[in-house]
Amino acid sequence: MSAAGNDTAGAMSLGDDNPLQQSQQQQNTASTDLSFQFKYVATDDNPFVGLRPFESDETLLFFGRQQQTLDLLKRLHQYNFVGVTGSSGSGKSSLVRAGVIPRLKAGYLVNDRDHWIVAICKPGHSPICNLAEELLNKLPAQNIYTNATELEVKLKQGGIKVLLELLQPIINQNSNLFLLIDQFEEIFRFALHQQDYDKKDEAIEFVNLLLQ
Repeated sequence: MSAAGNDTAGAMSLGDDNPLQQSQQQQNTASTDLSFQFKYVATDDNPFVGLRPFESDETLLFFGRQQQTLDLLKRLHQYNFVGVTGSSGSGKSSLVRAGVIPRLKAGYLVNDRDHWIVAICKPGHSPICNLAEELLNKLPAQNIYTNATELEVKLKQGGIKVLLELLQPIINQNSNLFLLIDQFEEIFRFALHQQDYDKKDEAIEFVNLLLQ
């Protein structure tokens, strides 16, 4: 709008009888435009987030992946586990964080429930412990586990049965749980580079918890 307005003003001044005055007006206009551009760049509203992924609260800045977002949402109707694969830096995390999660929070209906509790964790060096910590942070406070270490032990002992018992309050509240395991490929590096067989077993147990 500003550029178009300035062009119109410049065209109207071409008929001015004083070329020096016209030149001065054009310089003033150019100076004003440059000042506006500089002020715009200097604000915090930069739509480019750099190398990090887009977050859920940046969904208005995230565009161009509408069809892929819809495809993922449709798969959530069919499967409990949905994998998003792609090369490094292709935007997998952004697609889920800024594409899928905002749609869920807006009331996406699955199993006759439209309320979602969203939990996000990374496997890291202690995948089951990290999972336990995130679940305790997101689940209702009336669970029987006081800390992540206690829940980690129970998950290793009881597996999916313990996890389902932990999720029961969510079902009772007529809610869904969306669990995002970001950087899932870490689990493969974790298993391959470990000499400790217990750690390798933990990687297998972690995957089994998600798939069951």
